[in-house]
Amino acid sequence: MEKKERMSGFERRNKIVELVIEKESVTPKVLSAVLGVSLETIRKDLMFLSDNGIISRHHGCATISKGYSQANTLEGTSEDTAIKMRIARKAMEYIPENATIILDSGTSTYFIAKLLSELNGYTIITNYLPIADVLMNSKNDILLVGGKIRPSGHDLIGTWTIEALKSIQADIAFLGTDGFYKRNGPTTTSYSEVEVKKEMISNSHKSILVTNHDKFSISKGNYEFCKWNELDLIITDSKADCSIIKNMEAVVSIDVV
Repeated sequence: MEKKERMSGFERRNKIVELVIEKESVTPKVLSAVLGVSLETIRKDLMFLSDNGIISRHHGCATISKGYSQANTLEGTSEDTAIKMRIARKAMEYIPENATIILDSGTSTYFIAKLLSELNGYTIITNYLPIADVLMNSKNDILLVGGKIRPSGHDLIGTWTIEALKSIQADIAFLGTDGFYKRNGPTTTSYSEVEVKKEMISNSHKSILVTNHDKFSISKGNYEFCKWNELDLIITDSKADCSIIKNMEAVVSIDVV
């Protein structure tokens, strides 16, 4: 029997979504057989996907929730994936050999983690559960900071998280954002994330914001977690508004890929 390649939980849940979309209705037993994992693991994955509004469960079968389209996979559309991977590859150029790295929560930092998972010799600190998951079997030292689990963000927050970050001195931190249109710095929609992100910046020699172009025109984040001059660099893609980039470059360096 051919041995199945081990997937991270994040990758496995993506595959479950693809299979449910393809077959319209799938039982946990079929998913268990196809993915080569236990029924208990599949049930936990289905519960996670159901809690996040991606699938529905009826009479023991998994179906895609109403209003959920094939474009909305956990990693985004294929175009989103390509853009975020380009940003991640550029981010890798700034990482010193054998560095201690902080990875913030978010899909942009997740793609950096995917690249790091293929390497070794790094110390990687994160509060994002999907990143810990994808790095779990890598040959790097992985530190998952403690704290309260925030189900909506799949991350760790709170006093324990902040205190853990205060005890760390990293070479570089990569941060995500919910948007920053007409703002004086990057924002988050969650107040509970503000102090966590601040500590990541404070306890790193270099802080880099990784973001795709759409965040340049989004202002939904209510809480700024730093000013532009507190960042060393922003890495984004070539679809970002050139006029906005030009104005921002007066206060922060921007690398466009």
